[in-house]
Amino acid sequence: MCAALLVAPLAYANTIGLTITDASPPGTLSGTEQIGGGAIAYVGVPYGFSIDGWEGSVTGTTYPADGSPSQPMLDLNTILIQSIGTGNLVITFGATGYTGLGASYLYVGGTSLTGTFAAWYDPNNGLMTTPAGDELGSEALGAGGVSGARIGASNYSLTEVVTITGGAPGSMDTILTIPDGGITVMMLGSALIGLVAVRSKFSRKA
Repeated sequence: MCAALLVAPLAYANTIGLTITDASPPGTLSGTEQIGGGAIAYVGVPYGFSIDGWEGSVTGTTYPADGSPSQPMLDLNTILIQSIGTGNLVITFGATGYTGLGASYLYVGGTSLTGTFAAWYDPNNGLMTTPAGDELGSEALGAGGVSGARIGASNYSLTEVVTITGGAPGSMDTILTIPDGGITVMMLGSALIGLVAVRSKFSRKA
């Protein structure tokens, strides 16, 4: 009974969001395309978005398309910039309703763009929020992977913020994961407690 309670998934609704902003006017680009099934995008022909000289396409995915509430994954998996504009292009992607506990991991795949990738979690489960003191980690674009801070609260939100400062037109892939949802550790702990209890019982009988 206790073991079943430990591993039973908690049901939290997820909401996802994606915004693109520029430090220069016109500001925030509005009107994302909600694909459904854990995916959201600015896509189209020839470009998904155009803002102050920046032109490109973006798709963000999370559960149920990628990962799960207990093993979170956020993937900005098709950031394709065809034209470099002025100012800094900021892409924010986030989702709510995660439950997995453990250490975070940030990864940036191949790009000729310059800038940074940072990630946050919000224990209050706000959509695309970056609370002070709750940054999981950050790294330069194209730097590969880096371990981030641990998450110790359930029913939280995650947010990726990619800031592109320049470079050559190109594509990249930014991923935020919590690889170990903590279920394995919880089950192992329960098993060890049970083993100690059984051994103690047999020791008293002996």
